[in-house]
Order: sequence, then C-alpha cells, then structure tokens
Amino acid sequence: MCLHEVGPRSRRPSFGCQLEQGKPLSLSPSLERSAPPPGRLKRWMAYTSSAVLAAGLAVAGSAPAQAAPDDVSEALGKFLGGSAVNIDLDDIAEVNGALAENPSGEHPLVTNPLGAEVLNVVGLDLGDGLQLFGPNGVIQLGAVNQYAEAADDGRAEAASGAVADQGGIAVGASDEFPSDATLDLSALLSEVGGAGTSYLVEDLSLQLGAVSSSIEQVDGADPVPAYQIAGATLNIVSPAVGGVYDSLEGTVDELQVALEGLSSELESLLGAELGVAGVGLSTDVTFTPPDLSALLPENLIGESSGVTVNLATGAVTVDLETLLAANPDLPNLNAMPANSELLSGPVVAAIADGITQAVTDVVTEIVTNLETSISETQLGVSVGLSVPLLASVDLSVDATIGELLAGNADDLVTINTSGVVGELLNLLGLGSVTELANDLVGLLTGALGDSLDVLGDLEGVVDDITGPLATEVVGPLLEVVNQVVAVTVNAQPGVGDLGEGSSTVRAVEINLLPNSPLATVQLASSTVRGTDVVYETSISANPDVVEQGAETVVTGEGFAPGENVTVSIPGEDGVETTANDDGTISVTLPVPDDYGIGPVDVTAVGDVSETPASTTITVIEPDAGDEDGDEDGTEDGVEDGTDDGDVDGTEDGTEDGVEDGTDDGDVDGTEDGVEDGTDDGDVDGTEDGVEDGTDDGDVDGTEDGVEDG
Repeated sequence: MCLHEVGPRSRRPSFGCQLEQGKPLSLSPSLERSAPPPGRLKRWMAYTSSAVLAAGLAVAGSAPAQAAPDDVSEALGKFLGGSAVNIDLDDIAEVNGALAENPSGEHPLVTNPLGAEVLNVVGLDLGDGLQLFGPNGVIQLGAVNQYAEAADDGRAEAASGAVADQGGIAVGASDEFPSDATLDLSALLSEVGGAGTSYLVEDLSLQLGAVSSSIEQVDGADPVPAYQIAGATLNIVSPAVGGVYDSLEGTVDELQVALEGLSSELESLLGAELGVAGVGLSTDVTFTPPDLSALLPENLIGESSGVTVNLATGAVTVDLETLLAANPDLPNLNAMPANSELLSGPVVAAIADGITQAVTDVVTEIVTNLETSISETQLGVSVGLSVPLLASVDLSVDATIGELLAGNADDLVTINTSGVVGELLNLLGLGSVTELANDLVGLLTGALGDSLDVLGDLEGVVDDITGPLATEVVGPLLEVVNQVVAVTVNAQPGVGDLGEGSSTVRAVEINLLPNSPLATVQLASSTVRGTDVVYETSISANPDVVEQGAETVVTGEGFAPGENVTVSIPGEDGVETTANDDGTISVTLPVPDDYGIGPVDVTAVGDVSETPASTTITVIEPDAGDEDGDEDGTEDGVEDGTDDGDVDGTEDGTEDGVEDGTDDGDVDGTEDGVEDGTDDGDVDGTEDGVEDGTDDGDVDGTEDGVEDG
C-alpha cells in the first residue's frame, strides 16, 4: 500500500491548540472521521460464514488433521492457513499445501507452487464488501512455493514461501516467488478506539517482504525450524503527528510577522525614548527581514533508528528490521524466539522513542535554523541629536541581530560629535557620549528581545512543540495499532498441523482485531513428523560354497524400499541392485577365477538404510578328481582296455580253442584266455585301468577271457 499522499498543504488546527499537557485530546470537527458504529464487522461476521464467494473455490479437506500411524515420515509445506468468518482456510482446496506421506501417500518429494492470482481470489467477505484477500482486500499476497519431503529413512523436511524446489529458503524475495504480504488495515480503524481514533491514525498498513519457513527432522531427533522475513514496514498516517508541523508553522509565522514590523517598531521606540524638548532628533532604521518560510519545506523528514517521519503529511514509516537491529536489547527480526510478538511492549516502546526522537530532532533543527537566520540578519540604525548653533551627536549602529542581542556595545556603535556636546548631554540627562551609546544599544536589545523572544529560549520552544508528543500522540496511536492487528513471528504451536507428534513453524501469524478476533491468517507454515527408522537387514547366499570363477545368488530383506544396495566381497567392486517395495533384494555375485581360497564375508549396504548385512561363503578350487577321471580314466581305460582285450583275447582264444577242442578249450582256452586276456588285460587294462581307471581292467580282462573260452 502507498502512503497517504497529501496535496497542497492546508492549515490544520495548531498542534498546541489540539494537545494540552494533562488534558484530554480535543479534536477539530473537521478532522473527525465519519465512522460507522464500532462492532459493525462483528455483527456482519455472524451471517457471513457462507461468504466464500470467489468463483470456483472448492471447500474440501486439504491437509490431514492426524498423521497416518504407519507412516515413517510426513511433511507439509503450506503457505496460507488460518480461519476467518467461521471458514477454515485449510479447507479451501485452491490453496492446498504440498503434502508428502511415506508410505501412505505421495512421496518422497512433493512441490506445489501457488500463483498470486490464486491466493488473491480467495473471496472471504468480512462484511460491507470488505474482502480478506485480493487487490482491494485487507491482505494482498505474492506468489509462493510449497515443498514437502518424506524420506524412507524417517527424515522429513518441509518449507513454504520464498523457497526453491529443493526446500531451501531464498535470501530475500525472488522474482518467481516473492511471497510478500501487504496488510491494508485502514478499513479496520473504525472498529477500535473512540471518536478521536481518526485523528490519531488515519491510515494504517503493514508490509511483510518474502516470508518463508522451513523445518527438518532427522533420525527422530528434535526438529530444526527456521523462518525468514525479508523486511517488515509499518506505515502510519497520523494527523496528530502532522500537528507538529502546524506548531512549527505557527512559530515561523509569528516570527515572520515580528520581523516584518521590526523597522517601524524600532523607529517609534527611539523617538519615544530619545526625544527631548529643545533637542532635535532624527532616526533611520535599515532592515530587510529574512524569508523564514524557506526554512520550513513542504516535505519535512525526520529519521531515527529505522523510523522516518514526514511532519508535513503526518506519515510515519517504521522499518522494523532496522529498528530492531539498532537496539541491542531487542532481538533481530529474523532471530526472534518462538511465538514472539512483532509489536510487543518493548518493540512498541522503541517505536515510540524513534518517532519522538525523529520529530524532536527535526523541530530542534528547524528552530536552530530559525535562530541562525534571524541572528545573522543585518540591522542598521542611525540617530542624530542636535541643538542648533550649539552641538550635535550622530550615532550609528551596523550589526547583526545576534550581535545586538549579545550586548557588545563598545564594538557596535559609531559616534561623531561637534560643538559643545556637554550642554547637549545635559539636556538629555546624560553624563557622557558613551552612556548615550549604551542607552541606544540597550533600547535596541530590549526591543529585539521582546519582539523575538522565541530566540531567547530555544529549548523551551522545542519542548512546547514536542513535549506532549510521546504521551498524547505516539503512545495512543500505537495502542490503536495493537488493537487493529497482532503479528506473531516464528509461531510454533504446541501441536503441529499434522497432529500429535508433529511440529510446525510459521513465519508469521496475523490476528485482525485481536481483542475480538475477526480473522487469523497463518503465512508460510512448515510441518514435519519424522521417525528414527531402524532397519533390520539380513542376507544369505546360495550356494554358500563357491568355486573360483563361479557365482552365487545373494538374497536379503529388511532394506529400505527402492534404495540402492551394493553387494560385495572384500577387494572386489560391488554389484549394485535396487531393493523391492517390500525391502527384499536378489542379485548374482560373481567370484573371480583367482580369488583367494577359504571363508569370505559377503556384505550388502543400502544407501538409505546404511545398515550393513553380511553372510559367509567358502571359496574352493575347482574339483580335481572329476577332471582327472574324465581325462585320464575314461580315455586311457577305453583305449587301453578295449584295444588290448579285443586284439589279444580274440586272436589267442580263437586259435587255441579250435585247435585243442573243448578240453583244450577249458585248459588252453581258459589258460590262454586268462593268460592272454588277463595278462594283456592285467598288463594293459589293469595296469592302465588301476592306475588311470578301474573300468579299464574289468573291460579288458573280461572281454579277453570270454572271447578266448
């Protein structure tokens, strides 16, 4: 909101006339506001609970009142909340926050930016067409971002306001998410105070720049909240403060009139005091009065510790961030304890001191400048006294008003005489020309002192103008401000917005008409409920005896769903896999050809659970017996046994059996067969077979013997 602009300055009742020490404030009828009876908005509130009038606004539960009991983490970033005219702002779907619920809802990361056009169409009618939000409403809002993250490991983080998609609070406002708030509170002034309220406070607004908050909870530890307000400016237009300008203007006008009539006043005084019968008198006063109005500019600005006062318009601007930083007894704007009142008693006292000091400094400077300007103005006075044919005395003074008021007569008067001066002095009743000069200076000094008495007590002039300011103007007007609005900074309710076990931080919480609440508006709220998730991970390998160059399948459970898990054996790069939704894994793990023999620990580590699981496998060499039997036994036995049996047994048995007959066959055949077959078989088959394989001996010996017999 722009400060109330005042056009060409009009005369207001003098500050001194309006405020008298110890007496009630009396107001000029022309300054009293034609205000509706107090309580009008309160009566309207009784029947405006259905006034959610913006087109298309949906009323629906947007944020859960209670956390899901099985969720390991939840987070809610919500810029706008509160209640007004019996409407819960949390139930307006268009201003939903960013809600992450793990695992019951959307997770792990949720963002939900809101444009200013969305925030400012929330039509809540406070009565008589006064809207809570929007261009013509009490509160105007800038675009914001909302962020929530609920991680598998129980970590929860939320942010809202001027925040990035990663949840970090921006330093100051950003072009994309200014997240500012302007409160135009002027329409609420008629609801507080009495008939004199409009003279104390005519316009009132509060500007908050880039409000943001964030909160994080890790491993179930205490949440870490943070907030930021990129500036807070309180704007007040007070006709009562502007009355100080009227008092200064009255002082200037009074002095200007006195200076304009100074020449004629001095000439009259000199004629009356120096005129004597029989003595001729001539006087001449040369004086050009200064233009004192040039010392009182239209925009008369005073500043003190973050407080700026325009005495011409009555506009008071309080930069609260600067004010707080300048006072070592007060916390900085962005370092306030939880649930601090922005306009607490000590802060209001600092504002009052700032306003009073700013005004006093300006008044002191103006009065000092007036004194300097008048004191440095030249005054020329010539006086001629004569008795014809006897004597004459001419006196001239050419000095500044300041020099005359200081009374240094010896250096100020030039004297010329002629004739019998003593006779002339006798007629004047004086004893010397010096006495005459001193009398002249005394007359001038007295006249100037009477006409310009303000210059003799500058401190008194300042006190007359500023004395009633603190108790009769600044104090009451700040009391009006506190009746219109209360702002809580770093608000942290006992129970968070997600129910028991959750924690919330808000950058600001605004209460309109706090003594009879009209609306409560929460800006930049962040809420988390995190847990310390304990992962019970385990793995097994099948087979658990693995030959060099072979592989095994590692299965496991208890890991965080969706996390990356690395399975490895010492000295080798791990194999990565992703845990299933139920926290299980299954991955093939190779064992290099040259890996060491013996027991080996297999380890699986997840990047979220960070809880290593291990099992043991045994690495062995490939089986030597199987390899020798295949190569040596089979090949040698088949070749040696079969070849020798076929050749030796068949040839010897057939020939001997035919020749010798059956008997011979028994003897010869058996002998020959056994001899030849067995010998050959034993030698070739058995020797080879026993050494290389048992089958060779059986095959060779048996085949030779049967064929021979």
